[in-house]
Amino acid sequence: MSRPAVADEFAPTEADRAAIGRCIEDVGEALEAGADAPGDRNDCIGVASGPCLDDERNQSTVGQVMCLARESAIWDEFLNRDYNALREKLTAATFERLQDAQRKWIAYRDANCAMPHAFFEGGTMAQPIGAHCIMEMTARRANELAVYLDWAGL
Repeated sequence: MSRPAVADEFAPTEADRAAIGRCIEDVGEALEAGADAPGDRNDCIGVASGPCLDDERNQSTVGQVMCLARESAIWDEFLNRDYNALREKLTAATFERLQDAQRKWIAYRDANCAMPHAFFEGGTMAQPIGAHCIMEMTARRANELAVYLDWAGL
């Protein structure tokens, strides 16, 4: 069974992954160089979805949600990569604590990002706001896990 064309159009691309990766590398290099205002990894949130959202073809509710979901998928890949790396680096007891925190974080993210649907009673505004919430919270958690991975390497 083939997937709909719209799903392919909004699938994460290597260019999207590379743009976010470059942004993260730039932040890291600025930090290492002791820049006055190096920023942080969270400044990279929106790097892939921004240009997609700016495209006039994506001004519909569906277009906005798909742009945000595309970037969310990339941050989720980063989150899962680092979570699995932490599984290998942490003691069993420490990883168990991380696993518990991760489960609680997922429940919080899902409940928190469902709130726009309550405020807007399921109206069309709720969809992109909720999708943005998922993207931003997933990116921030991915960045937290990246920090944990750095700590595990000390």
